[in-house]
Amino acid sequence: MKSIAEMTPEELRAEIARQTLLRELELILHNNWDLKQAVQLTLETIHKAFGTAGGSLMLLEPDQRLRIWASSGIDPEIVRSVNQTGIALGQGIAGQVLQRGESVILNSHQDPAFENLMERPDIYLSACFPLIGKRGKILGVLSINAANETTLGSNEIAILADITPGLADAIQHQQEVKAVQEFSRILQAAEQPTQLHWALTRVNALLGLSSITLIQPDAEQQRLSITFDTSRGEAIPDQTWPLQPEQASDSPVVKAYFGEALACETVTDVILPETLQNKPALFLPLLSEDGGERNPLGVLVISPIPADQVEIGKTLASTLTIALKSTLNLQRAQSFLHDLLGVLAVTIDSKSPFTSFHCKRVEEVGEAVAKVMDLPPEEAKILKQAAMLHDLGKVVIDNGILNKNGELTPDEWNILKHHPITGEGILSQASGLAKEVALVCLSHHMNEDGNGGYPDGLSCNTELPRIVKIIRVADSFDAMVSDRPYRKGMPPLKAAFELMRCSDRQFNRQVVKCFILAIIKGIEVTIPKNPENKATTGKKQKRLIKLEPDDIHEMRSILMGLNQDQTTGRVLAGKRVDTNPEPGNRDTISTDLATFFLPLFSK
Repeated sequence: MKSIAEMTPEELRAEIARQTLLRELELILHNNWDLKQAVQLTLETIHKAFGTAGGSLMLLEPDQRLRIWASSGIDPEIVRSVNQTGIALGQGIAGQVLQRGESVILNSHQDPAFENLMERPDIYLSACFPLIGKRGKILGVLSINAANETTLGSNEIAILADITPGLADAIQHQQEVKAVQEFSRILQAAEQPTQLHWALTRVNALLGLSSITLIQPDAEQQRLSITFDTSRGEAIPDQTWPLQPEQASDSPVVKAYFGEALACETVTDVILPETLQNKPALFLPLLSEDGGERNPLGVLVISPIPADQVEIGKTLASTLTIALKSTLNLQRAQSFLHDLLGVLAVTIDSKSPFTSFHCKRVEEVGEAVAKVMDLPPEEAKILKQAAMLHDLGKVVIDNGILNKNGELTPDEWNILKHHPITGEGILSQASGLAKEVALVCLSHHMNEDGNGGYPDGLSCNTELPRIVKIIRVADSFDAMVSDRPYRKGMPPLKAAFELMRCSDRQFNRQVVKCFILAIIKGIEVTIPKNPENKATTGKKQKRLIKLEPDDIHEMRSILMGLNQDQTTGRVLAGKRVDTNPEPGNRDTISTDLATFFLPLFSK
């Protein structure tokens, strides 16, 4: 570039005008809090100063297409049309810039490719410049169009080239701020590790990093392992570091865990993922402050990250530390709640030696059905809690009624039927439990069709959550196969037939179907160690409830209508299929239900 002394008067005037415009554009960018408004003003200033036919700033979006973010002198309909589909890599002049990573300047008289790339016939010249971030990533494209050759000369193009780095810096800074803000917002609501991992993946993409790696200690605080890596999207549990302060000098990971933030020009720790090897990385400690004590929670490894972006990395680490602490506290609270619910379940079951571990078995059977139904984790968790507490109302019922060796009187039966209402009244006051838990307690004796069941006047209809229907089946099955003071428990095969027979009336047929699939595979349940000795009913053992091949063959014969001789059959003697079974006949299953369940026993 010529010095001022070497310039002609005309060149000097042009340079003064250039510097004045650059200074004006710089002030616009730096003095406006709203970046989009600042870019809009920049485009309008260029439009007025150069007399151009219009211009736009396009940003590269996650679908890898350019869309107009701000414009001047362009018909709004054109903007809407462009943004509807976006501009792909290599499409048009802007797409060419995106593909090449360098500016493209074309005019209609000198370049034959112009007509193929420019759809507007009123444009004589188009100048497009890539907005390149600090890590070499293209953020977008600045496009300025001229209607004739006099409005956009070499001096004007030089000015446009000079302002693009400032525009790129401002846009990248805004994207980074937004990324950190979104990261913080997501983490504030995070309750599960998967939500933390999704947030790390999201911020990794927004910042254009190679990878973010989360390293955490095991429960015994003995070793560190990678719990999540954005380049792999999973944990790497087999790669660990021993947690010994005296070995801290050997690994940047261990050093960072004990509180030292490190920026390594070249990563050589072979335990770290391949994406980090021989690359610069930032190792940040995740330290929680509690009463003046610093408790390490893990290490955040970010790569690559230039020196001028270290503060962003530290902000991410600080935000993640708060989220990890909240998640850890939540997990501890949930663990305590689960233990407390377990104590309550044992208290409920201890009311009668004949119902020992009943709530636990309902939980186990319900969990097996939930797996077949593929319930979401949160719904499955509520199901477990509801199963443990579904009989809570029985704690106020006299043991004489629960353990009576004989038929209950009408008054005693009315007292027993009130336990769902009592339990629901207690659980509805517990703010730490989902409302569905109290609903299960109220409705686990309701019938599918609304007839019979209790409390009176309520039905287990489709409006109720499916966990109610699952508990209804699990509770009834365990009641049928368990001994009572007045009867022996029935075999699992007979209880399974009863559930199928009473489907659509008492039970939901889809839930019963999933139960049958679960019991064919086998369900492991908890039973008393020695049920004959009431003094040892607190001790437990496991029992596998499973339909054996002979059971499946016998059920298939019944459902196919082959077992007509009432003297045959090991367990289901006398059971049969009937097109119109008599109400209350426990030996018959309708043709419709037999047809529905038969395929489960035909494999």
